[in-house]
Amino acid sequence: MREIKFRGLTAKGLMVYGDLINDREGSTNYWKEYSQRICWLPESGGCANAPVKNGTVGQFTGLLDKNGAEIYEGDIVKTTSLFNDCNQKGAIDYFTVISFMGNYCLARRGGTTGFPIYPTCLKSSIEVIGNIYEHKFLIDNN
Repeated sequence: MREIKFRGLTAKGLMVYGDLINDREGSTNYWKEYSQRICWLPESGGCANAPVKNGTVGQFTGLLDKNGAEIYEGDIVKTTSLFNDCNQKGAIDYFTVISFMGNYCLARRGGTTGFPIYPTCLKSSIEVIGNIYEHKFLIDNN
């Protein structure tokens, strides 16, 4: 069973990881822009939470890339051998991780549909290089 966790971008531009909480409508002065929070347990003890900007929350897919990095919705990934049984070297291609029809998929530049991420290809071909919230230029330039 995969670990359920989220990440989101704070007002200070930091990406935080943990549990997702939705604030009640109008509960804060900044609710319209920051209506969710990410909560985590810091190593120093206690509990910490941070409001995260609407539209920047992504869920952990439960999958790891070829380097062991966690893959989240909104990640930008690079692949060199996605097709041909994942064994043949090909041209480098860039995709965004999205949720589509109950699957985590790879979509081309800002696409809204994609094809499923095949676990057999992860260890050999897919590498997380950034995300669409902090590194939009990566997908715009490729």
